[in-house]
Amino acid sequence: MSAPRCPKCGRNQTRRTARAGAVERLLTALYVYPFHCQGCGRRFRAMQWGVRYVRHPVEQREFERVAVKVPAIMDDGHARREGQTLNLSLDGCAIEIDAPPPPDTAVRVELHLPHDRRPVLVASAVVRAAREGAAGLHFVRMAADDRERLRRFMSELLGQRGAPAGRWGLALRYGLSLNVWLAGLFVLLVVVVLFALSPRFSICRWGIDC
Repeated sequence: MSAPRCPKCGRNQTRRTARAGAVERLLTALYVYPFHCQGCGRRFRAMQWGVRYVRHPVEQREFERVAVKVPAIMDDGHARREGQTLNLSLDGCAIEIDAPPPPDTAVRVELHLPHDRRPVLVASAVVRAAREGAAGLHFVRMAADDRERLRRFMSELLGQRGAPAGRWGLALRYGLSLNVWLAGLFVLLVVVVLFALSPRFSICRWGIDC
């Protein structure tokens, strides 16, 4: 089954993400799962009837990394190291860099994105993995403007593939969203209860007035 479309941007470049709380664990019994859009970062739930996901013992990333090389500067408070990204996502990256700091080191990162005069500043990041010549980072804190510029870059990088176009595309997208389905189910239940409990809504057969 193809990935569900994001209810915000309409792309189908979405990825199954970890469940949060008891409600989402119960919803999986009805084949309703949480997803993250890889382009705009929207987290949403969607139904995939008949699909069961295998639980992996190792925690997966929230966002899939995209292979892209952009200049980057890492600052651990003692030294500034220049390098370039090997891959990038909305919540982390891998940087090709000399003498990477050890895991769990807190760093600041500057990402010099193309066609952007100001660098995207990651105010706080943590080194998750380090090997000779490269370090894997998880972004912890960013200013809203920096996060939005990174989101736009990732959205352009992923492209407009799969986005519904026009009024009918938007109607189809929202018509299949989980919130609309739940609202329709609620209305249907209310109508059934009214028919069952109120004599005014009773249905007469054979033309006999009730």
